[in-house]
Amino acid sequence: MHAMDECKNQLNAQSEELDMMLSCYKETQLLANARLATTRSDKPLTIVRANEICFKHAQWRLTEADGQIGIADLVLSNFL
Repeated sequence: MHAMDECKNQLNAQSEELDMMLSCYKETQLLANARLATTRSDKPLTIVRANEICFKHAQWRLTEADGQIGIADLVLSNFL
């Protein structure tokens, strides 16, 4: 039971870290777009629509360019 609690705590910590990373990425993208608009003398960009996607299971595999050799596998599940 202790191992399961430890695993849950680790998963929660990683989930919070991922959320922070995504927030930072989004903020960086917004700042970059605002700077681009300023340098082009356009009106500042505004967000018209934002979408949030939640899913129960995600699987990602990093392979060599030819797709033959797997470098890394990432599986995320139950992180709604």
